[in-house]
Amino acid sequence: MFAASVFVVLLVPFQPWMPTAQLDPSWVLGLNQAVAQGLVFGRDIIFTGGPYAAAVFEQYHPATYLTAVVVTLLFAAFFFAAFQAISRGTGALWTVVLLLSVLVVVASKLALLTAYGLILSIVLVRHCAEDGDDESPPRPLLVAALFVPLGLIPLTKINLLLSTAALIPVQLAFLWLKGRKGLAVCSLAVPAATLVATWLLAGQPLDGLPTYFETGFSVIAGYSDAMSSHGPIKEVIVYALMALAILLAVILSPGSSRLSALLLFLSFAAYLFLSLKAAFVRHDGHAFNAAAALVVAAALLKFAIPRNLAVTAAVLASIAGAGYIESHYVKLTASLVAELATRPYIKAATGLERAITGGDLETTYLAQLAAIRAETKIPPLAGTVDIYSYGQAALIASGNKWAPRPNLQSHAAYTPALADADRAYLLERGPDNVIFRIEPIDARYPSLEDGSSWPVLLGDYRLDKAAGDYLYLRRRDDVSAPDLRPVSEGACRFDEPIGLPDSDKPLFLKIGLRKTLLGQLASLLFRVPAIMITAELENGETRQYRLIPGMTEAGFIVSPLVENIQEFAAFYGDEAALAGKRVKSFQISGRWIDLLWHNPCEIGISTIEPRPGG
Repeated sequence: MFAASVFVVLLVPFQPWMPTAQLDPSWVLGLNQAVAQGLVFGRDIIFTGGPYAAAVFEQYHPATYLTAVVVTLLFAAFFFAAFQAISRGTGALWTVVLLLSVLVVVASKLALLTAYGLILSIVLVRHCAEDGDDESPPRPLLVAALFVPLGLIPLTKINLLLSTAALIPVQLAFLWLKGRKGLAVCSLAVPAATLVATWLLAGQPLDGLPTYFETGFSVIAGYSDAMSSHGPIKEVIVYALMALAILLAVILSPGSSRLSALLLFLSFAAYLFLSLKAAFVRHDGHAFNAAAALVVAAALLKFAIPRNLAVTAAVLASIAGAGYIESHYVKLTASLVAELATRPYIKAATGLERAITGGDLETTYLAQLAAIRAETKIPPLAGTVDIYSYGQAALIASGNKWAPRPNLQSHAAYTPALADADRAYLLERGPDNVIFRIEPIDARYPSLEDGSSWPVLLGDYRLDKAAGDYLYLRRRDDVSAPDLRPVSEGACRFDEPIGLPDSDKPLFLKIGLRKTLLGQLASLLFRVPAIMITAELENGETRQYRLIPGMTEAGFIVSPLVENIQEFAAFYGDEAALAGKRVKSFQISGRWIDLLWHNPCEIGISTIEPRPGG
């Protein structure tokens, strides 16, 4: 019962959190609202979450909360069934210690969902054990049923596809070579059937499923270059050493057949590698993912190979390594550990009490939206509305008719395909109103995020008013593609200033940055250092910002340098106010840039002539 309770309280959102107006809560609310409005994921909405995102992110929304509870209860049931299949022989004390370790580590829910493919591999090894190697191997029907979550998990968070789909071919081959050909077919057929069924149950069209994965791969592929940040290298080293200890324990463990050992090694390696990327590509609070992954991997290692001193040593070392990483972000004390162990149960008890006594989450949700509305003061607008670059919570709370671009927050349109999707949306079916604010993340060049859409905004929208922190733009009746006139193209060498044409019109720049083989390998295995641009202004000042390669390929306004909404508003009538902000030259630089990127890179410069304001 204890094991079952751990999975239930960790996975089920008994006490969901409410929206706020910050960046991350805004996109979570946006994903929930997309479900409520019947938008198609992969076409109308392209982001890290899918139609069942509420099951992972746990923010309350009246349209998604019940589904989130049902889905997570199903996950808890499957995790418990798999746990029952792999935990035999571990011993009661070790089982309790390992489950408690998973319970107290931060970010354990995501670590568990990421680990499901690994857990299934351990189940398969147990099922296919030679006679006498396992006292009670899992039954074939149970094993076949355990493939179900592999089809549902990628519809919660798109990057979880990597941790599930990557192992399906390996598991299929393992079962086939072990003579379990029926199960081998199930390993492919059951996830595929679950995927299609749950996609349709979410109200998504069948022909939209390929697009969901196509755009999802673009989200995954561009993440490392666009969202990376640096943190303490010691955390990465500790994680890598503990991961190596786990993998060595798998390789050196006696008793397993070579095929079983290979499946376990590949499964643990895939899990630990994907967790490394999730934790340290964007090295901030994401490092909790590394600590959680080490604890989960250590527990699963002990369940997979219960009677082995080397495994025990690797398990204890990994839990200590997780504590070291986590201690950089929270002060680990006995009282905190006790709080972390009991908090999920307290939240579950509070949620159950609320359900029994008739407490109303929707009333709390509506009150929270009212508070956001009072804080952000977005007025009612006629027609459809979108907001740049983030701020979905403010817009949704305002009660206006939200009509989002595909990448609902501009910082996430970080590949040419993603940026082009937003631009095409504006051109073909753009909203009647755009609420606009410049708010780049990670010190990016201010006009870079959704930069290829700026010429469309300047051409097809007029400035209606400025109020508070926003500009309010209104779509014109006579819309057309922006007039971009090429004036220069050529090569750009790193660490050398590149002069820009002397023009009183805005200059639109495209930069084709291409990785070397070493750069591709570094990006695949970990991350590459940020690329920087230094702009020299006509007024003699210089500014340095970060460039995102996928965004530069789609293009952005490089001159004048527009850093706030007042300067953006000047495009609509008083461009003389931007004279001192015109960029004379720019220079691209970065650590190890010549090793990781082809030098020179190709650039193209065009002029834009915005329409005057109405």
